[in-house]
Amino acid sequence: DEQFRRALLLTGDGSHLQLPGQTLDGEDTISITGWLFLPTGASGHIFDFGKDASNRLFAVASQEGFRASIVVDGVARGDTAGKPVLENQWVHVAVVLDPASRLLTTYLDGAKAGEATNVAVNATQVSQQAAGASNRFFIGRSQNDSEATLHGRLRDLRIYRIALTDQQVAT
Repeated sequence: DEQFRRALLLTGDGSHLQLPGQTLDGEDTISITGWLFLPTGASGHIFDFGKDASNRLFAVASQEGFRASIVVDGVARGDTAGKPVLENQWVHVAVVLDPASRLLTTYLDGAKAGEATNVAVNATQVSQQAAGASNRFFIGRSQNDSEATLHGRLRDLRIYRIALTDQQVAT
């Protein structure tokens, strides 16, 4: 890649990463950040963390924009509004689940892009704490096997075990 030299290329043909199922054991608050490059017309799940399609935290970039959602027992408990993602250039994305403040917030290039309020769930509710190995923490694909995988590039994807502040994300 011209800007970052090395980046993870996901071609939209099923390629994805899977993190160990114990990645979020015991964590109720998380922030996920990274750099995303979407070619023209590309879309897909940036990440999808959970035990199945009915219990998950995910972020998607599509024609409707960048958004995040948390689903517990098949019911959406927090959905951020979509904000357009510039195509053919690197953008910094962030998702912060802050159960203490009851917020799910998305950021694009350090600026708040969307926010769901009264989110009365935490990260432990979307994963199996006792049987962590059965969790499915995907980068570049959905829990729903019928959905297309991400076509794009990712760089410097990070998971924090705290709720990053607006200032921390902007920095």
